[in-house]
Amino acid sequence: MDLIRFPLSTGTNLTLSNAKLVEGWDSLTWIERYRDSGEFTIKADASSHIRDDLPVGALISHLNTPELMIVENHEIQSEEDDVDKVTITGRSFEVFLEQRVVGCNRNWTAPVYPMPDFILPAEKTWLQAERFINQHIFAGYDSWDLSNGITNVMAYMKDSLRHANPSGFVEDRSIPRGEVYKQLIDILAIDSLGIKSSRPCSLRSSCRIGSRPLQ
Repeated sequence: MDLIRFPLSTGTNLTLSNAKLVEGWDSLTWIERYRDSGEFTIKADASSHIRDDLPVGALISHLNTPELMIVENHEIQSEEDDVDKVTITGRSFEVFLEQRVVGCNRNWTAPVYPMPDFILPAEKTWLQAERFINQHIFAGYDSWDLSNGITNVMAYMKDSLRHANPSGFVEDRSIPRGEVYKQLIDILAIDSLGIKSSRPCSLRSSCRIGSRPLQ
């Protein structure tokens, strides 16, 4: 498996022309999931300097998938033969939404206390999920704070949902305070939807997150 990493900042398009091959690892486990986050585990000799290539926050993928994952942890262990081993773990890219708090990115013209409930207008859940993500990451989206935007990252729904117009629950939703990622998963579960991170395939593409219907 050809493991690749991208620049730390999403401000650089995450295309293969900007990718670097990761070498020096002994084993790699790569798991992609439908709704829950995917995960990976990389094991290598600590002397391989792979920690320098894959610091916490590094974005990685491999050539057989568009899935994008993020490095979250390094762990050093000493083996019986006195050779130190490093284990590098992480999850699929959408878990960065754990770093967003529901409603707290709103660009209010004046202080509002207490903060009003966060309401998603009545529409299909996949449209609500798309809106919900973009309101917390997309600069200037629907009067949200520009400083909270993430360059080259946006949410979109799968084309099959956009054109097929399948049935689904339609109602407005009051979203409780808490981390955006957890509340997003709850919204997707209503219509058995999933989420998948995807790196771009061309220089003009952006790194996107998309919900998709249960297969």
